[in-house]
Amino acid sequence: WWAPRIPGSWTVVPVRYLARIRTGSGDTQDAEPDGEYNFYVRSMTVERSGRWEFQGPAVLTSGDGAGVGKVFHLAHGRFSAHQRVYVLDQFRSVSPEYFFYYFSTFFGRVVLAGTAKSTVESLRRPMVGGLKVTVPPAGEQMEIVKELQARSRSYELLTEKARGLVETFRERRQALISAAVTVQID
Repeated sequence: WWAPRIPGSWTVVPVRYLARIRTGSGDTQDAEPDGEYNFYVRSMTVERSGRWEFQGPAVLTSGDGAGVGKVFHLAHGRFSAHQRVYVLDQFRSVSPEYFFYYFSTFFGRVVLAGTAKSTVESLRRPMVGGLKVTVPPAGEQMEIVKELQARSRSYELLTEKARGLVETFRERRQALISAAVTVQID
C-alpha cells in the first residue's frame, strides 16, 4: 500500500463501497451547442445537451481514449455523460468534494498501472471500483477540502498572473523587434 501511515480514525475503503459507478449513454454527436445541461465527454471540454440523465453531485472520469487518468469533473445539478465516461455518485461516508480531490490525484497513479491496452488506454469498472481511498472523518474531510480549494485559488491566480506577464513580454519583444527593424534603436 502506498500510504506509509494513516491516523487510526481514518479508514481505507475501495471506491465501489463509497460510490455508485455507472456510465453515461450519450455519444459525442449528441452535443447541442445551445443545450440547457452540461454534457461531459472524454475531455476537459464540457459540451452542452438538451437532455439530462444524472443529477449531481458526481465525479466523472474518461473511461477510454487520451483522457484516461487525466480528465476529471465534479458535477453538480442535472447533466448528461458520454457512454465512455464513468459517473460516480451516491457517495457514502465521503464528501463528493473530498472524493473528487482524492480520486483525481491518485486514480491515474494507482489504477492506470494496470489498464487494458489495445489501440488506446481503457478502463474497466473493476479498476475504478478497486481503487482504495483513504477516508478521514467528515470534519477532517471538510478541512482538507477547504485547504485544497484555497490552494487551488492561489494557483489559479498565479497562473493568470503568469499568463499576463507572458503576454506583456511578447508585446515588449515585438516592440523591440519593430524598433530595431525601423532603426529606432542601435
